[in-house]
Amino acid sequence: MAFPRIQGIDVCGEIIAAGADIQPGRVGELLLGGPCLCEVGGMTFNPPWYLGSEIDVRVAEYVVVAARHAWWIDSPLSDVELAACPCSYSTAKNMLIRARVAAGDRVLVTGATGGLGSAAVQLRAGRGAEVITVTGEAKPAKIRRLGAEPTLGREENFVQALGRNSVEVVLDLVAGEQWLGFLEVLRPGGRYAVSGAMVYLDVGSCI
Repeated sequence: MAFPRIQGIDVCGEIIAAGADIQPGRVGELLLGGPCLCEVGGMTFNPPWYLGSEIDVRVAEYVVVAARHAWWIDSPLSDVELAACPCSYSTAKNMLIRARVAAGDRVLVTGATGGLGSAAVQLRAGRGAEVITVTGEAKPAKIRRLGAEPTLGREENFVQALGRNSVEVVLDLVAGEQWLGFLEVLRPGGRYAVSGAMVYLDVGSCI
């Protein structure tokens, strides 16, 4: 990796030019750009490269991506609203899948008012799970509008507030000093998933 690097991973925009092998009719399309790229400059990558990490891009006026990573979309949402979808919602969905969130589960989500956290709160509703969120003191009203009840402050003692062995799933987007408390509130056989690191725990009866 070379520096400086232009960061950012969320993109939405209009196609202004297409390569020689691309249908010219695509110019003018509204599209979302995928955050994980399996093809860059005609080369393929496995594992994929990421915009803003291995590749410059997102916080920029213009972006170049392979056609396979330019997803056409027809939506009344604004560019800003659409740009929030590819990374946050795909990551949140993957966490829900990996943690096997199902109807009846009680799910604790940290960092709930961020893009990824709010996506997880919304997507778990489709699975019939109850959600408890951790957020800053000034933000509980925002997350309640997404269906989260109850909410906990960042400084609260989760074990005292919820009780030991009280939730099936923790979706942890923050970690920090309260991390051991997340394990204490998990029931035997509970699932802990974290974003931003290659960590996945299936908590057995030994905890």
